[in-house]
Order: sequence, then C-alpha cells, then structure tokens
Amino acid sequence: MNNTSMPKIDNLDADLLCSGKREEQALRNKTGFIKKLDVALAVSEVAGEALKTIQTQTIQSQVNITLTAQKLAEAALCSSMVARAMPQIGALAVSVNAATTTVDQALAGSVAAETISHYQNRSQMISLTKDLLEEGSITTDEATAIIRNAVEDADRGIARSRERMYGAEEAVAVLHNFALKGIADAQNRVKT
Repeated sequence: MNNTSMPKIDNLDADLLCSGKREEQALRNKTGFIKKLDVALAVSEVAGEALKTIQTQTIQSQVNITLTAQKLAEAALCSSMVARAMPQIGALAVSVNAATTTVDQALAGSVAAETISHYQNRSQMISLTKDLLEEGSITTDEATAIIRNAVEDADRGIARSRERMYGAEEAVAVLHNFALKGIADAQNRVKT
C-alpha cells in the first residue's frame, strides 16, 4: 500500500506538535477543582474498562489452555491404541507448545498494559495535585502526601499485576507439562 499522502514526521511543523499540549494546559488552568475530579474519574473509568477487558481476556486464555490440555490428553490416550497415530502425537506436542507460547505472550502483554494504566493513573493524579497546589486549593504537605500515595499505589498495583501473571504462568506450565507427559506416556504405550 502506498502512503504518499501521509506527511513525513520531519515535515511536520514543531509548533503544531506542541500546540496541543499548550491548549491542554490552558484548558487545565481554566478548569475548576470539581471539574478536574470529574475528568480524572472519566479517565479512570476508561482505564478501568480497558483493564477489565485485558483481565477478562487473560482468564479466557487460561480457560482455553485448560480445554486444550484436556483435548490433548484425550487425543494422546486414543493415539496410544493405534501405532499410526504417532505423527498426530507429534502434532499435539507442537500445538501444546504453540498454545503455551500464545498464553505466555498474552499474560506478558496484559501485565504491560496494566503497568501502563497504573503509570497513567499515577501521572494524572500527580498532575491534578500540582494543579491544585498551584491554585492554592491544597498545601505543600498535602500535595506531597497525595503524590507519595499515588506513587506507592501505582507501585503496589504493578507488583500485584506481576504476581497474578506469575501465578497464571505457573498454572500454564503445569498444564503444559501435564499435556506433554500424556503425550510421552501415549508414545511409550504405542512402542510397547
């Protein structure tokens, strides 16, 4: 596909790229405290919906890998009855590996998305706090406490996301090993 109509980045006017940030800051300066909270809540809601989608898809991936492992175990037992099924057993091993890789990648991707969401929420809270401090709505001590809490909350959220990913990866590894053991057992039965 030819993208000759798309402007090259080096041809863009630098003032045009910066004007959006200046306009956003001008609007932010004109926005009152209550409306800023409303904006922060709206952004949080969108981020929450995105996080819900990611976590739902992660669980669906775990269900899919479990069902795949069950199907592989069943196929491995059936193939042990017929020596000609050996090529299918090899294909099952490839499928198990491919499915495991897919789930591992989905888990890593979901944690990356959750991490970005935590960082965005932290950044928004810090920005809002700075604005409130500049307006005189809060004290320096209050701003420091709010920012410290936002940073700590983001760090804890990221740690929890990673812990969930590690737990899910362990579950996937157990299923993977179970499926491969079933395939190996089926191969041994066919050989004897």
